Amino acid sequence: MASTIKSSYESIQRFFGKQTPEEMVRKWRLEINSQQRALDRQKRNIETEEKKVHLSIKQIAKKGDIKTCKMLAKELVRSRRQKDRIVTSKAQLNSISMQLQHQLCMKKKKKRLWVLGAIVLFTLSHG
Repeated sequence: MASTIKSSYESIQRFFGKQTPEEMVRKWRLEINSQQRALDRQKRNIETEEKKVHLSIKQIAKKGDIKTCKMLAKELVRSRRQKDRIVTSKAQLNSISMQLQHQLCMKKKKKRLWVLGAIVLFTLSHG
């Protein structure tokens, strides 16, 4: 009886536009995954720029322009720091995604335990 009422309540909520927790988690995880892909693209772009700067440093060093080499080397260090920040951000997003999934699983498990407990109580009282 309780599950029928709950499923009716959820269908009414869905009718009025409110999403179920599963739908919300799915939507959030899709958004997180798209952000992770964007971070991967940024990281690849930085890596290609690093290669270009590295080649430029070699060419300028052959010419003997130390001042420009130092400037480009500093730029290379900045880009590596930025790349490290991107990797950290991606790891944090992955952690958030896993936490969302874990919380959803725990919610489902709690619901199953509640139903199982109700069944056990019913059988004990009528058995």
